[in-house]
Amino acid sequence: GMLTWFTVHGLVYAGDRTGKHTYAAVVRQACGRPAKWGLLAAVFLNCLGMCVVFLVIFGDILLGTAPEYSGVIREIFPSIPPDSPYLARWAT
Repeated sequence: GMLTWFTVHGLVYAGDRTGKHTYAAVVRQACGRPAKWGLLAAVFLNCLGMCVVFLVIFGDILLGTAPEYSGVIREIFPSIPPDSPYLARWAT
């Protein structure tokens, strides 16, 4: 809790001192243009990583894990055999 408070307090203080109202603008003002692009790259990579995590979790829920593949699709359609291409996970 205290770390969050200090972080938010520091961001608000830096925003008041620089007159900027967004995190990216405060970083650009305080650290320069390269830091702004570094921040944007970090945010992009974080979003990309969260998308991958979401897809993995979604696939595990729908398909299940090998060898039994006991996910939601098998519960809804029990007649699909476990070696069906519908249940294949080519990326793993």
